[in-house]
Amino acid sequence: MSFSESMLTYRTEVREVSLVAGRWSWTWLFSVIKLSTAFKFYNFLDVNKEATTHIGVQLL
Repeated sequence: MSFSESMLTYRTEVREVSLVAGRWSWTWLFSVIKLSTAFKFYNFLDVNKEATTHIGVQLL
């Protein structure tokens, strides 16, 4: 394998690793946003105790 071929292989592998890492970071970011949104929603339900049962029944 020549030097240029090995560099091309290396670049392709680095690009694939970067793509996978980027995808994982986006997935992690979205899950954090979902968790924080859910947490805020539950806090909202705790503040509005009367509405909790009504909204809970609607969600089911």
